[in-house]
Amino acid sequence: MKTKMDPKQWFLRTLAVCLAALILCAAINVGADPFFYYRWDSDGEGIFFNQRYQNAGIARNAEMDTLLLGTSMVSNFRPSYLEQSFGGSAAKITIPDGRFKEFSQILDTVYRKHSPKRVLFSLDLNILVRDESTLQNELPKYLYDRNPFNDVQYVFNKDTLLYSIYTLRNKANGEAVPCDDAFTWDKTAGFSTNFVLASYTRPEKAETEKSRNAFHENVAANLSHVVAWAEEHPETEFIIYIPPYNILYWDKTAYNGETDAVFGALQQCFETLLPIENIRLCQFLNFDMVQDCSYYNDYIHFSGLGAQEVLKAMESGEFDVTEENLVETLRAVRTFQQEYDYEALLAKDPDYVPPADAESGESAEGSTDESEEQPEAEDAASEATE
Repeated sequence: MKTKMDPKQWFLRTLAVCLAALILCAAINVGADPFFYYRWDSDGEGIFFNQRYQNAGIARNAEMDTLLLGTSMVSNFRPSYLEQSFGGSAAKITIPDGRFKEFSQILDTVYRKHSPKRVLFSLDLNILVRDESTLQNELPKYLYDRNPFNDVQYVFNKDTLLYSIYTLRNKANGEAVPCDDAFTWDKTAGFSTNFVLASYTRPEKAETEKSRNAFHENVAANLSHVVAWAEEHPETEFIIYIPPYNILYWDKTAYNGETDAVFGALQQCFETLLPIENIRLCQFLNFDMVQDCSYYNDYIHFSGLGAQEVLKAMESGEFDVTEENLVETLRAVRTFQQEYDYEALLAKDPDYVPPADAESGESAEGSTDESEEQPEAEDAASEATE
């Protein structure tokens, strides 16, 4: 005859089992540490699967005299490239489609643990002009905030446990990659004219051109974050650079009727950031690389070889923007954008059908006659000095 278990004894046994399960869960999560929350070995290997979660550990634990921060535009940079260019230790933190509020939270986490000598920030034109008022911060708060007590959400977490098992299994299968290659993808992707053209669809031509100040409010709101970074950390040099989109970016911009608006945003950006003493500005919009599709997987993203070319150009100082060369820089980029033969590049796509106005010698910017185009560049340059 079975004896009925005493309720108190049943409770204690159940409690013991639950505690054992929690301890086991915590031991696996802390041991595997899938988000690098407790440790990061720059010379080691890891399993990488989610930037917004795993960047918390990099921000907390990676050694960094130099930090590179940006959207997917910095994916194929490697910390070793930065160390070769600037010396010392380096880290890269990339957030796909990153929002300025997310970058601010990343930097807040970094500065709680580190004092980097310099921060490089890839200021993509797409995010510079974007309205972020309705976009949410998608970073997991418990991994980035200052509250040590909510670390239990990491240690005693079923999802973390699943990621821990995933990490341990993949490491056992030999799938770990060097931390220097974290979140890069250029070793498994193609880079060529064919890839670029396959990624690009020319928009319908806009009926009207957006005004030069169309993005003014968005740019002001977005740059307020960058200004705050520099003002809060005067000991750090911030290298803010406009990355080299492939030349087809300008074709798309022209067909969307946004060329003047983008140049207005550029001017506003430069004029806002140039007076700040610990900000260095660079732009690579008329860098020769943007015409060479062998560096590009699509009309925006480039390879690790392209990343190295950007760092070399940055070291040279040739593409620095200063108060003295601001007017000439805007003029040079505008002329570069206007004079490129987009039809010749697009014609390499066998399925490309040229627009009707291409046969009459017109481009997305209108007539290619230099006497008609040049005044626009002059106007843009002269406005920059007002």
